[in-house]
This record gives sequence, structure tokens and C-alpha cells, in this order.
Amino acid sequence: MPREQEIVSLASTGKTDQQIADTLGVSRDAIKQWWSRIYDHVLDVHPDVFWNDSSSCAGEVRGTEKRRSVLAYCASRPSELRPHYLKR
Repeated sequence: MPREQEIVSLASTGKTDQQIADTLGVSRDAIKQWWSRIYDHVLDVHPDVFWNDSSSCAGEVRGTEKRRSVLAYCASRPSELRPHYLKR
């Protein structure tokens, strides 16, 4: 399972970044970098995930809200955690 999918899976169980880092044997900073890649990928593939009534553009959504949006999206569509071999 690619690292992004692993991080989203662990986060969906309620683990913090530090707990995810400990589980994967990496630093907390590495987890933050992976979250950045996850957000970039989601923005490329499904930009509407970050749009909500309170923000005028996706760039204005804060990290906590981005994470909540990604986790909610994946919870409602578990098939999105399948391996992606090709970029859409």
C-alpha cells in the first residue's frame, strides 16, 4: 500500500500525526510532508473536496479542515483508498 494510503488509513482510525509517525517509524515532519502530498493529489483529482461554503477558494482552507475533508471523503468512498497506479 502506498504511503499516502497508509497515512490516510491510520488517520481515519483517529491516530495523531505523532502516533502515525511512531507506527511507521518516521519523523512527524515526514508525516506532515506526506499530508502535503496527499492534499496536492486530492486537489489534482477531486478539487471539490476542499470547497465549502466558508471558503472562496481551495487555497484558503486550513490544514485541519483539509484533513477533515479528505478523511470524510475517504470514509464515504472507501474505494478511493485503492492503489492508484496511474494518475487520473
